[in-house]
Amino acid sequence: MATDTVPSAVDIVAAISSATPVSSVKTDQGISCANGKWLSATFEGMPFILCASVDDRDFTAYGEDLSVAFEYLNEEVAISKPSAAPSDCSAVTTNSVALPALGQLYGTTVSGFRRALKEETAAARLASPTCTCQGTPRPCLFFHGMDATADGGIVDDYAFFSDIKEHAPCCSSFNFAVLNTVDYAWYDDTLQQKACNAAMNVTAGYASNGSTVINDLIVVAHSMGNSMFAGALATGKCSIGKNVDWVALSGPMKGSMGSDFIHKICGSDNDPKYAGLLAGGLLIPHHSSKNDGIVEFQSCVGNLDASKFTDAYSNTWYAAKLNHADTTFHDGEGLFSSARKPLKWFECLL
Repeated sequence: MATDTVPSAVDIVAAISSATPVSSVKTDQGISCANGKWLSATFEGMPFILCASVDDRDFTAYGEDLSVAFEYLNEEVAISKPSAAPSDCSAVTTNSVALPALGQLYGTTVSGFRRALKEETAAARLASPTCTCQGTPRPCLFFHGMDATADGGIVDDYAFFSDIKEHAPCCSSFNFAVLNTVDYAWYDDTLQQKACNAAMNVTAGYASNGSTVINDLIVVAHSMGNSMFAGALATGKCSIGKNVDWVALSGPMKGSMGSDFIHKICGSDNDPKYAGLLAGGLLIPHHSSKNDGIVEFQSCVGNLDASKFTDAYSNTWYAAKLNHADTTFHDGEGLFSSARKPLKWFECLL
């Protein structure tokens, strides 16, 4: 695990210190707490159930996607420096845990140790690591953003969306439309028509009867793919009928400072190396700090009520703490935060 993904020890201690005893645990996970007691805690928006041993020193924390065993050590542990470790590292002090915090956690006294617990509450619930389809499985059609430089038709696998197939219980089939979105803008009539044609080809029962009404389909679009599909609908090239869901990922529904800026610098006389530095996101002049590096939050929300969006993956309207590329599902999940679980969100969405 990369060091920058390991959570702060201070935050871990604070979460465990706030654990509350519960009478029972409701879950379909195969966990038990024989001769121990259940506690409930929250870390970075994620629920955890703790099974504390009889002597209160050792415990296991069970999460939806991660379980961690904690062992209390009476003696200091000597950690040897790795042989391949760099020699110019500075000392790390920011994650040290103050003794009062440990005292609150373990109830440390002169005579011994005992965890300090709060009053017991009702039963706690721990969700399953996976979700099943709650609706009707349907064909899924995926539109990428500005990615391909040539049309590739409809394929049944596409690396742009990584291993999304493993997290799509509502997709009865997988269809990835590969379109030239580099040389053709989202508002190009030809590109929009190709998007409609792809939807009609995948739509169940409407492949060759001349209809332009999309039925029984799940459309998943990333970035510019949303603008392209929205433009096709707005100009009447096709329309949405019954039993259709549109999953919009990082769509610039009100434009994008990032794409405007990149278009400007790449179309100028700047040295390619300098343009690459600018395009790397270092100097994009976003109007708001709430952005994914390319698209700002208000643009992604469009005309929807922004107050509906939260950073909980269980919410339909997901304001995740992810960058623009993360929302293609390409970089997997964050283990320690509900706000960094794009795959879990998509899997549990429909």
